[in-house]
Amino acid sequence: MESLLKQVRDRTSNSGNLDDREYGFTLIELLITIVILGILSTVVILGVANFRTEAETATVTTNCTTFQRGSAAYMVEHPMPTDPNDIPAWVQGMLDSGIYQFSDGMQVEFVNAFNAWVTAGVGVPPGTQTVSDWAELTATPINLMYAGQAYCGG
Repeated sequence: MESLLKQVRDRTSNSGNLDDREYGFTLIELLITIVILGILSTVVILGVANFRTEAETATVTTNCTTFQRGSAAYMVEHPMPTDPNDIPAWVQGMLDSGIYQFSDGMQVEFVNAFNAWVTAGVGVPPGTQTVSDWAELTATPINLMYAGQAYCGG
């Protein structure tokens, strides 16, 4: 035991003589450690990015399911009108019923999906224009239906 303590004292003593030092890291050992840490951090960053993509996909799926179930529940008691002129009032009734609980994030996603659909111009009714926010989107109730279809890919 005493010899072990003597070895520790000898290794930790500061004699001022650099030739007596037996322990420390070489430049190569430090570089290898840095490279390994860099590789590990890259693996972690790529893994986190993948989780984020999966979470965004799950969010869209959940939002679409909520939108579709809400629409289906409303349609049980209020069948969709056959006259196209009655559809805006029907959609407004759907909004007023409180069946949808749109989070702020979902509102932004619906607005963005609607604007992308209008900008693409495929199947867009004449006179339909992009909107700046949720209030403007729902001011014309039929636009909410278009936004839901654009967002959910329907």
